[in-house]
Amino acid sequence: MFFLMIRKFQDKIIFILSAILFVAVCYKSAVTSFTHDESITYLHYVKMDYASIVAYNEPYTNNHILNTILMKIAATLFGAQEWALRIPNLIALLVYLFFAYKLVKKIIPTFYLPGFILLLANPYLIDFFGLARGYGLSISCMIMCIYYFLCAIESSKWQDILLFNLAAMLAIYSNFALIDFYVAVLVIYNVFLLNSYISSGKRFTVSVFFRKNAINISFAIATTLILWEPIRKISGPHMLDFGGKSGLVANTISSLITSALYNISLPAIFVVCASWLLFTLIIITFLFWIVQYMKQGARMLIKYRYLISINSILLIIFSEMEIQHIVLGTDFFIERFALFLFPLFIIQVLLLLQLLIASKINIVGSILQTVLVICLVVNTLFNMNLSYYRDWKYDIDTKKVMLIMKRHYLNHPHNAQVTLGVYWYFEPSTNFYKDTWALSWLQPVERRDLTVKDNYYYSYRNELLNVDAPMSRTLYYSEQTSAYLVYNQ
Repeated sequence: MFFLMIRKFQDKIIFILSAILFVAVCYKSAVTSFTHDESITYLHYVKMDYASIVAYNEPYTNNHILNTILMKIAATLFGAQEWALRIPNLIALLVYLFFAYKLVKKIIPTFYLPGFILLLANPYLIDFFGLARGYGLSISCMIMCIYYFLCAIESSKWQDILLFNLAAMLAIYSNFALIDFYVAVLVIYNVFLLNSYISSGKRFTVSVFFRKNAINISFAIATTLILWEPIRKISGPHMLDFGGKSGLVANTISSLITSALYNISLPAIFVVCASWLLFTLIIITFLFWIVQYMKQGARMLIKYRYLISINSILLIIFSEMEIQHIVLGTDFFIERFALFLFPLFIIQVLLLLQLLIASKINIVGSILQTVLVICLVVNTLFNMNLSYYRDWKYDIDTKKVMLIMKRHYLNHPHNAQVTLGVYWYFEPSTNFYKDTWALSWLQPVERRDLTVKDNYYYSYRNELLNVDAPMSRTLYYSEQTSAYLVYNQ
């Protein structure tokens, strides 16, 4: 009776959960300090003209093209404030919520609430919808792409093909890592296209291939033309060496698990076992549908089209990562660079659970799904916060520190400009507030060692002791980061 009631009201429950999450992320984006990477984007790229942003005139992967352009537009419309610069990703959250709902309702038409919850139950993922970075944008566009891609392999409507290509292109412009995803989607689309011709007894000729792929080819060419220069410029030495070097499971999958755990530390053996379990599930799924293909033939591709699509996309992405690592020496994606894989893993697991629920051992599938939902929800609720972002927790008090220093300076004015010596972590965000608050009395903050001539210090105790900073003149101490703001006069 309880589950029947939930099924009856699951649309309303989804709406309420979405509204609560959206309000929480909006509030957090408005009150939290701007972070290190966000500040670099604003200071170095948002101020460029649009052509320079797209052309990657200052090559560095911090410039997530679509995010930078939208930040520039938001700054023009609303001013350079935290909430304004983060608006693009708040909108991306709405897109993610909408297409996560449509997607789970499509692949699990009866009881889709657990699937929707699982696609949200990751505090690390939620972080990026409240940050002015490209990751939230790329993942929301990817979910949109997956939805229309699944529609396209069923109907072959040009509108669906157009929309999944458009979504994929926007995802790539938000995060270059999604190139691997787009390639995988185009490959799987053509597998289903070929199967449809074989099943109907029609000839699949070269002319048919180009005619049926006209939209795909057009978008692929457009994406390549725009990305050619940026990719070429960041392909030099040490431009992409910020990932893992050990392997797919050891780096990519394990980092997704540890980042999803956020502030929870579990024994390393747990992470290792969970990583290999997830990888094994993907391989077993592949073997399952290969066996089914041998038994049922090409019609099996239609019966298990959703499972085969997601599983194949994951496997192709894995293969691309391995090939790129071997041939080009690129690192394996980790943490936020690999975050786009999380929804794919969840969809894969959901589809496997649905197979169990539809089988003779349906009770096992239901129990596993319930346990998974409870574990991920508890983890999310335990780690949710409204004051910092996991990867940039050290910036939790930067805005407060700059405000305290500003007030102190106004009460103790100097005839000349003052200098602020900082630990290098704090250089971009302190410069962001110097710029956006128009602190003309403060010299640009430099990424250098502290000096005895600095008027203020914002750093850690060991660094301060090296310059004999007067700790008795501490204006603020952060219990969260153990950093000090010290007045040196």
